[in-house]
Amino acid sequence: MGFGFLFWLIAARFYSVNDVGEATAIISSLSLVLMLSRFGFDATQIRFMNDYDKEVVFNTCLWIPAIGAVIIGGVYFAFLR
Repeated sequence: MGFGFLFWLIAARFYSVNDVGEATAIISSLSLVLMLSRFGFDATQIRFMNDYDKEVVFNTCLWIPAIGAVIIGGVYFAFLR
């Protein structure tokens, strides 16, 4: 957390307000896509890892969010101007 603040403090000194604003918007957009694409599988993996086949649970928790991230990211970028 402190390194992020330090980074933006230094970036604000060397870059224009528009550049810092665009970078912040891009990072926030990527964070939104990442959050929406998880579908709760990060907690699901912890919950079901001991009850079911570990390989099946891992592959499910890997591929469904990955495909979801591609779809959600594609839809998001399709509506950008």
